[in-house]
Amino acid sequence: MDGDAWNFSFKSTRRRVVPNFTVTMGKGDEQVLHDLVKFFDCGKVYPLPSQSSRFQIENVNDLLQKVCPFFETNSLITTKQEHFITSAEAWKLLANHSLTDDVLTQLVDLAYDMNQGGKSRKLTKEAYLAKFIQSS
Repeated sequence: MDGDAWNFSFKSTRRRVVPNFTVTMGKGDEQVLHDLVKFFDCGKVYPLPSQSSRFQIENVNDLLQKVCPFFETNSLITTKQEHFITSAEAWKLLANHSLTDDVLTQLVDLAYDMNQGGKSRKLTKEAYLAKFIQSS
């Protein structure tokens, strides 16, 4: 596997949070990604310009009902296990609550800095919250 990640996309142009689980592999291993679609019975495979492909699940119900049980039964022995636990907690928040100011704040606190400490985010945590808590 070239890479896998539990991510949350915090849209900087509107108040929206998109959870996802991705696995990226080189083009020669793309069949494995199609096998993941069959295994989890959800998700899609996307070709990437970098001569790789990405398997991705964004639907929070699929993440909770299909992905969560697998990773709860098959724990990871890397820091990815911590990311999974955090992601599962955030998925439950998204699935069970409206995106109120309180829930948005909880999601940002949980997941904004996941994966490389949030280095690729356009806004800091504080700037993101200030933008969307004030505009609601």
